[in-house]
Amino acid sequence: MAGNGFYDPQERIYRPKSTETWADYTNWSTFTSWAGTPDVSSPLQFTTRVFDSGDINYTAVLVQYVSANPVTTEISYGNSLSGGAIVSPSTQTVYPNDSNVPLLLGRYFQVTAYQDQDSPSLSFPLFQSIDVELRNSSTIDLETIGFSNKDTSTFTGSVGQRTVSVTNIGKAINVFVQIQTTGLSGTQMPVCYVDKSGTDPVLNIYDADAYGKRTRMDVTADIVIDYMKKLTSDEFGNITESA
Repeated sequence: MAGNGFYDPQERIYRPKSTETWADYTNWSTFTSWAGTPDVSSPLQFTTRVFDSGDINYTAVLVQYVSANPVTTEISYGNSLSGGAIVSPSTQTVYPNDSNVPLLLGRYFQVTAYQDQDSPSLSFPLFQSIDVELRNSSTIDLETIGFSNKDTSTFTGSVGQRTVSVTNIGKAINVFVQIQTTGLSGTQMPVCYVDKSGTDPVLNIYDADAYGKRTRMDVTADIVIDYMKKLTSDEFGNITESA
């Protein structure tokens, strides 16, 4: 854990270093605590320890702050460690009031918090606490939505390429599609391939008996989707699951 401020054990807060140094004082023999002017020329920064989610998976990084001002969060993440540090980490920056914070694919996660005083109306920056929680599909109960006897042509998209839009979805984890015989004619033999790379899953439906032409088609199907809820950040920068 590291940062550009210091921990005040009397107030139990993490605060900016001062603009003064000991050399600025002519008499400091009676000092029992530091009482300089907070240096707000750059944001107060603090980096947490590395958190292990247990396996490589899509993960919700939830963060709660007790701070003086809104906080910008930078999340570093990856799949392996070397000497306690994440190897070749990716980063995701989350600003306050973000309605669509992504879930991140990885095992190891580290949070760096930035708190600025970019307005005279704001207080001197400080952190009283930073709480980080990891949730992934292995550690939580997933949300589930189902569609029975669903005509895929009623979903958005084009014939045989349909997006299943789900309210408050962050990531589809499991998608089950059971195609029915309803509406099939002749020698039609539909198959469905699911694309989960985006937020909402996409159904790619083909007629397998189309003489190698990969003809797309719509069908009637039962569909079940297990998903993780999307994340949001509030005006203070706290990252939580969407209600």
